[in-house]
Amino acid sequence: MVLITDVHQSTFPYIGNDGNNCNLGPDSKPIDFFYLFLNRDVIELIVRETNRQAKKYKKDWVDTDHLEIKKMLAIVMYTELVPYPKLSDYWCRKLLYKNSYVPLLIPRNRFQLLLRFFHLANNDDILDHDRLGKIQPLIDMLVKTYNDAKIPGENVVIDESMIPFRGRLIFRQYLPNKSSKYGIKLYKLCDSIGYTYKIIIYSGKDSNISLQTDFPVARNVVMKLMEGYLNEGRTLIIDNFYTSIILAHTLLQNKIHMVGTLRKNVRELPKDVLNAKIKRGEIKGKANSDSVVACIWKDKRDVRMISTKHGINILETGKK
Repeated sequence: MVLITDVHQSTFPYIGNDGNNCNLGPDSKPIDFFYLFLNRDVIELIVRETNRQAKKYKKDWVDTDHLEIKKMLAIVMYTELVPYPKLSDYWCRKLLYKNSYVPLLIPRNRFQLLLRFFHLANNDDILDHDRLGKIQPLIDMLVKTYNDAKIPGENVVIDESMIPFRGRLIFRQYLPNKSSKYGIKLYKLCDSIGYTYKIIIYSGKDSNISLQTDFPVARNVVMKLMEGYLNEGRTLIIDNFYTSIILAHTLLQNKIHMVGTLRKNVRELPKDVLNAKIKRGEIKGKANSDSVVACIWKDKRDVRMISTKHGINILETGKK
């Protein structure tokens, strides 16, 4: 087994201040961690916008409040854990369906009204072309809570994830390599233990993330997700959907190392390296004047990589 040794003459070591920001101790309960993210501000958003929407259609609407919204969300989560054929079955008095938990929280008709008018944004403020306008306020709040609770360390990862969904939606995606092939695609910034710091929902080629600059979508995604974490010497690990020489240079200018896999057909990279015929265990690579290294390494198959943190010297580490 071989490892590429770190020979990059970096002038920007990691200087971030990572760690937990929450004030929860060892005696904290699971609900305390839950409310770190679904905090009072998030509940207030749901209460305010749901009441606003309901009053447009029901003059006799009785305002909901924080407690009732929490009960409603509890029922929604419960229905996922204990599925019944129909929503109304959770209030059914028949012995087969009798449920002693849900009916005590909210009457059925009131719950259905809350679902009908459930809102996260003021419709009057949503632009016609904004496909995420109805949920963006919630996303922004959740991302803030993620970042308030924890600061990422030196190594971060950007990757895609899918929210399973087979309904009608203009930006529903099909990703055959994912366990859930149909759904809503997310771009996520995570750390080495899988904690999520930021998310971007992909809403199609005409989305805001696609139209921000003249850069490709992949590069826009990376720079958007890395906002707030630049110039601290972090290392970003990404796959071949994002990697490019131009992105490597852009990140270096912002004191971020980049490590990732490469596609075979990347235009700006040396073809004699990416198409090299090598034996198992061998490595071949080149570095430019900015210490951007492109290399190919063979294990069971060819692995093409790019790094602004490593050289192409190898170190024997013994057996696997």
